Amino acid sequence: MGVLATVDGDPIELQAYSVVEASTPLSVDDSTGQVGSFTMALPTGSDARTHLLMQGAPVRLADTRNGFTVGTLQGVGQTADTHLTALTSLSRLADLNIYYVTAAPFAGTLGAAFAYYFSLAGITSGFRIEPAIANKQVAIIGWSGELWFHLKSLAAAHMAEISLVSGSIIVRPVRQREAIPGRDTARARALPGTQLARAIEVYHYETEEIFDRLVYPIGGWSTEAPILSVNAGEVTEQTLEIEGSLTSVRQPQFRASVGPQYDAESVYTIVGDDGLPVTEAAWKAGGGYLEVSIAEDTQSLILRARGATGVGNLNKEAIKVFSIAMASNSGSNSYSSLRILGSGIAFRKTKYTIPTGVAPQRTSQEVGITVDNPFLTSIGDVYAAGNRVARRYSGRALGLSGSVTAINQIGDRGVAKLPTVREVQATFEGLTNAQVEAHPINAGKTNAQIREFWLSTMQGEYENQTFGNVGGARVWDEGSRRFYRIRNATTTPDGISFDAEDDLTNADMQARLQGLTNAQVTALFAGKTNAQVVLGGVPL
Repeated sequence: MGVLATVDGDPIELQAYSVVEASTPLSVDDSTGQVGSFTMALPTGSDARTHLLMQGAPVRLADTRNGFTVGTLQGVGQTADTHLTALTSLSRLADLNIYYVTAAPFAGTLGAAFAYYFSLAGITSGFRIEPAIANKQVAIIGWSGELWFHLKSLAAAHMAEISLVSGSIIVRPVRQREAIPGRDTARARALPGTQLARAIEVYHYETEEIFDRLVYPIGGWSTEAPILSVNAGEVTEQTLEIEGSLTSVRQPQFRASVGPQYDAESVYTIVGDDGLPVTEAAWKAGGGYLEVSIAEDTQSLILRARGATGVGNLNKEAIKVFSIAMASNSGSNSYSSLRILGSGIAFRKTKYTIPTGVAPQRTSQEVGITVDNPFLTSIGDVYAAGNRVARRYSGRALGLSGSVTAINQIGDRGVAKLPTVREVQATFEGLTNAQVEAHPINAGKTNAQIREFWLSTMQGEYENQTFGNVGGARVWDEGSRRFYRIRNATTTPDGISFDAEDDLTNADMQARLQGLTNAQVTALFAGKTNAQVVLGGVPL
C-alpha cells in the first residue's frame, strides 16, 4: 500500500490519516449529513507554523488501496500522541456549504437542477450526475437559505445521495453499494429511543411550468377578489399572495374597461370615491401609477401604487380615495379589476396524512411531524418519502454500528485502480531504457511523483475506491436479518468504523418471498403483529 499527501501541491511526510464521511439522508425530515473531513498526521518536527499559515490551501490525500480525496486545509494541532501534528481539512463538499443563497424557480431535468444549484456556489465542473436520475423532469419553486441543506432535501426527495469520490461531486441513486460478506470485524445493534406518533404529515407541491399566465387573483377572478385602494397623493406597498414562484411578471396596463373573467394580459382600471371610473389621462396627469414586482421569496408580488391628486369627482370635489376596480351600473356593484400575468412555476400545496401504525393506546401524540419539502413535487415521491418518515415515528427503526475492512459497489474489489504492468509497458513500448528515463512521465521525478502520476490517470474510476463510497453503503446484518444504510463512517489505513440506520425495504422482503404461495407466506408470519414482522426482518 502507498499513501501520498500534498498541501498546496507540496508533498508531506505522512504518518497516519483518518477520513470522516457522512451520507446524505433518505428521510426528508432529516437534516443530518455533514460535508466530511479528513485528518493527516505528520511528525511534529515538521514545520507546523508553515502549515498553519497555509489555512485554506488545497489538500490531497491518496491511498492506493482506498483511493483519493481532496479538500482545503482548515486547522493545525497536535494529536493525542504529542509526537505528531494533525492537519485537518474539510472535503470539497464544503464548497457547497454556503449561506444566504437565493435560487430562482427551475424547470427541466433533475440533473440540470443540481447543476444549477451547484453553480450558485461557483461550481461549474468537477461533478457528475448519474444518468439513472439525471433525466427525470422536475419543476421546482424558488427558495432561499443554506445551499447544502437544500441540496440534501432535494436528494432525499428523489432517492439520491451526494458524495465526493475521486475528487468529483457525485449525485447518484441510493443503495448502489454494500459491504462485501465476510469482511466484518465487529457489530453492535440498537433500537434507538424514538418519539412515537400515530401519524405524520407531508406537503405535496403540485408544480407546473407556466408562461404569461394569470397569477393574480389566485385561481382566477371571483366575486371574493378583494378591491385594493390607495389615497390621493399617497404611495403604498401591498403584498399580493399568489400560488406560484415567478421568474418574470407583466406590468399591468391602464384600461378603460376590464370584464370579470378577463385574463389575456396584466391590466387594471381605477374608480373614484364617487363610484365612477377615472380616465387614464386624469389618473396619469395627477401622478397616479401602479406597478408590481416579484418579492424576494418569488412566491408573492409587491404592488406599489400612488394615488393621483387634483382629480375631481361627480361633485367636483377632489377625489380622496381611489379603488383598483371596475364600476358598473352607474357606480354600483364594483369589482376588482386587477389582473397580473407572470411566468415561472405554478404550484398547489396539499397536505397528506400518513399513519405510522402505532396504536392509539401507545401514544397521545397524533402527529409526529409535518414535513414541508418544496422538492416533493410528485404524489409518488410524497408517499415514498412519507413512509420513510413514518418509520422514524413508529418505534421500529433499528440502528447498527461496527467495523468492516471494505465497502464497495457490488462486485468491486475495494481497491483504487492502478494501471497494470502491461498498460505501463504499452506506454513505453519500443523505447530504450535511456528514452524511458528521459520520458516526461519519469524525467526529474521521484518514485513517489511517478506513482502519483499513474494514480491520477485512474482518478475517473471513482466506482472502485473506498473514499466517498462508504457513506450510503448498505450493510447486511444476519443477527437482525436486515440491511442498514451507513450514515457516518471513519476510514483509516486499518479499516472502517461506521454507524448505520435501518434500511429494510419492501424489495428486500419480496426477494425472500418470491416464489412462495399465499399459504407459505401466511405460515412464515403466523401469530406475528405487523411490528413484529418488521422488527424480525427478512424471514429465514
